[in-house]
Amino acid sequence: MRSVLRNKVFAFALIALLLATTLVAGCAKPKTTGQTGTTGGTTAGGPKRGGTLTVGISGDPITLDPHKSASMTDRNYYYQIYDPLVTLGADGSIQPGLAEKWDNPDPKTYIFHLRTGVKFHDGTDFNATIAKWNFDRMLDPKAKLPRLSEINMIDTVTVTDANTLKITLKTPYAPFLTVLTDRSGMMVSKAAVEKLGDDFARKPVGTGPFIVTEWTPKSQVVLRRFDQYWDKPKPYLDGVVYKIIPDETVRLTSLKTGEVGLIDTIPPKDVASVKASGEYTVAESPSQAYDYLDLNTKQPPFNNKALRQAVAWAIDRQAIQQTVYYNVGAVANSPFPASLWAHDPNFVPYTRDVAKAKAAMAAGGQPNGFSFKLTMTNTPLNVLVGQVIQGQLKEVGIDMQLDLVDSSALSAALTSGKYQACRAGWSGRADPDGNVYTMFTTNGSINYRKLSNKTLDDLLEKARAATTQAERKTLYQQAAQIIADESVLVFIHSDQFLHPMKKNVKGYKMISDGRIRLAGVWLE
Repeated sequence: MRSVLRNKVFAFALIALLLATTLVAGCAKPKTTGQTGTTGGTTAGGPKRGGTLTVGISGDPITLDPHKSASMTDRNYYYQIYDPLVTLGADGSIQPGLAEKWDNPDPKTYIFHLRTGVKFHDGTDFNATIAKWNFDRMLDPKAKLPRLSEINMIDTVTVTDANTLKITLKTPYAPFLTVLTDRSGMMVSKAAVEKLGDDFARKPVGTGPFIVTEWTPKSQVVLRRFDQYWDKPKPYLDGVVYKIIPDETVRLTSLKTGEVGLIDTIPPKDVASVKASGEYTVAESPSQAYDYLDLNTKQPPFNNKALRQAVAWAIDRQAIQQTVYYNVGAVANSPFPASLWAHDPNFVPYTRDVAKAKAAMAAGGQPNGFSFKLTMTNTPLNVLVGQVIQGQLKEVGIDMQLDLVDSSALSAALTSGKYQACRAGWSGRADPDGNVYTMFTTNGSINYRKLSNKTLDDLLEKARAATTQAERKTLYQQAAQIIADESVLVFIHSDQFLHPMKKNVKGYKMISDGRIRLAGVWLE
């Protein structure tokens, strides 16, 4: 090697050859999948500007207004359109967002110092006055927005100056900053809401990295780059196209054929083969989410607690975990999956027990069985889970009919309360409060099943105000026992977040909430 390096003629020839090869390679058009457009604009190896990423996603958004949203699917769109005041780091820490820093001088006071020069997609300015308007909108009791019970501990919101917002709470609220990383912290354009009214839900205006240009229901949502985005040089992509593909198998096939470059889930049966193939990058994270049967206490037969418990005793969750989920994720026994610090690994309130199921049926006045209808979205995985549960319930004398609908119809059934039972899921939050409070408190904004238990309400209020994690954990584990006894949600499964993508998709970071974020993504 030394003799070669000493040979200057050979070295110069080698350098010339390498430069020529680089130039030829730079002129060649790369073969791309799940993308359109060109790449380029940065040094080799770093993020490149350009191209459109096509994302295969399980469902339409219900609404593109984050303050009105109660859908898990919606959240996979929002982080492209909106910015929250603070963000969630990959390690679960709270990071700057539209607020570049904040002070917490006492347990009830938060002072947010907002970024300057931030624009909404409609060209209007983001500032403290607009931030206050956003909170006033969410807190308006007449509006009855789903965000209300997430932030109802706010006492006052004060504009200190153009870029400083002071929020004072009624009582200490440990999860407050975590709540603001999601929809309660997302800022919408006041001008656009006032101009568009209800149409804002279809024509959203945020400060996020992308602008919505098209929404064709059951087909696609198209976004383009917001050139005035505050976090330069992001976003790197020219655009994003969400393809609505409800069928998990079809969605995976679309990734394999190159129709899309990233998908939001993998069918459990295919997880091992996708990982083993070496053809994809798979971003993954333990989930804070849980799937369940939602039993409506205001509709027979589930206005009877004993009959709700009969369903809970009749289901073999472990069999579902093995045969349907191929041991991807975990069995769910409470609203607190293993990824949350409130989780109790020893808490297993229900296992399959035919004798106890029949005893509960008898206690509920239906010793010979009863029937009900389960409303759920019509996807292959859901149908399979529904059919397995249907068979398990039939063995104890419970007749469950499957009512297959799209995601919009499921959301409508839940929000209207016009259902006996639904199969649904909660996408999970980084703080345990987000997995229980709005779902289980008497006045919770997403308490569709109308549970009312004062002891539970008191425990969840105390857990919000407690100042130590140890104290909060004790309160949440007491709450989990009451939730299990009430059996308004029959917990089934907790997912593993898995986002497979083509290897030319770079810069993707999985956050612990499992939601899609594309501001830092680029195409190689």
